[in-house]
Amino acid sequence: MTEPEWLTGNDPVALMCGLQGFNISYRKQQLFNCAVARAVCNPWPDPVCEKHIELVERQLDQHPVDEAECDRVKDEVGELARASAIPAQEAFEESGQWTPSVLDQLRRSIGITTTDMVLGSMEWWYWLSDLEYTSTLSAFDAVWGSMLIDNYRACLPLLRCIVGNPFRPVTFDPAWRSETAVALATGIYADHAFDRLPILADALEEAGCDHPEVLAHCRGPGPHARGCWVADGVLTKS
Repeated sequence: MTEPEWLTGNDPVALMCGLQGFNISYRKQQLFNCAVARAVCNPWPDPVCEKHIELVERQLDQHPVDEAECDRVKDEVGELARASAIPAQEAFEESGQWTPSVLDQLRRSIGITTTDMVLGSMEWWYWLSDLEYTSTLSAFDAVWGSMLIDNYRACLPLLRCIVGNPFRPVTFDPAWRSETAVALATGIYADHAFDRLPILADALEEAGCDHPEVLAHCRGPGPHARGCWVADGVLTKS
């Protein structure tokens, strides 16, 4: 992967696999998976899916969790993912057409599947790569796979928000971590309050930060996600 490909590429499989050549933490990779799951499930919220994402994020931040509850919720999401695909496939096979109803069921199934794979390893991404280029899929599976990959493609701006530019990593000066900046970054991270990022930029400037990429990211249009590289830099998270 080259820097221009990272900045403008739209192949999520290539970018995720390309990141393996950099020192990108497991936490950041999984926070991207969480961000995608949140985005995809948003039109069809499900309490089990929401709970699973929340528990994964707590684990990634090394907060205390009930391991038994984590396993139970993970199993419930997996069962839900398997069950949700059945009515969509049956409806498609019955009509032979991608009616609005079939597509709605399919999108919900993909959202749950994305949530189920939040803790997926790199094998998940290689499987997606195989899926993209497999020519023997059924009509239903081909559309299912294409929509799944398209969701990750649409969320690539969130990946760039979380990772930053791996070709030009920014070293945060400890002086930038003023009490105000740390408090703001903490609140932004905890509350998903990305509308406060411009205020964080002001606090960083007041603390002596004049790095153009740091300030531009905070004041840019986003989108942003938990794990944002600037907020993480202030909070010394990797």
